[in-house]
Amino acid sequence: MCKVFLMLFIALLYAHSTVFGADVDVWKEKLAVSQKAWETARQTCAGNYAYEVTVEFYSGTASVTTIVVRDNKVSERRLVKGAIPKGKPVGTKLVNPVTEWVETTLELGKHEGRAARPKTIDELYADAAKLLDGPIAKYEQLTVSFDNEGLLKECFTIDARVADDNPRKGVAISKVILGKN
Repeated sequence: MCKVFLMLFIALLYAHSTVFGADVDVWKEKLAVSQKAWETARQTCAGNYAYEVTVEFYSGTASVTTIVVRDNKVSERRLVKGAIPKGKPVGTKLVNPVTEWVETTLELGKHEGRAARPKTIDELYADAAKLLDGPIAKYEQLTVSFDNEGLLKECFTIDARVADDNPRKGVAISKVILGKN
């Protein structure tokens, strides 16, 4: 029984990596279209925007990193932690949120850990393009998605061998807030 399961698992991993290889060019094209949509959006807000990266944990907690960009430069990074309301979808407002820290321009990158790195969305598009250029291991699962406006939402891999609190490699944006021009 165990041997059959192992063979099936290996076959699924191989099939996934083969399908991934065929889809890369499609995702690269979609990313290029999305990047053009982003360039238009960035111009309409004159390079003033914020975005959030939410990481949810198996324990029922989450952290939300907010990156604030002014004049196309990261000016602030904030980390808030809290509980996830049971049965609620991703992005639901946290219960009992606590601001762990706030970094301003001169302090950016000071705090290590599970917070998103202080990058502009342009840098995130570059990270996504690099990820799609590969290589991606057979055991890694690729996720790529865009929001309703066509902007990049996710382009990351996870190790399919890990069950809980699996770290993402790549880009995962929960929310984009465009500023006023």
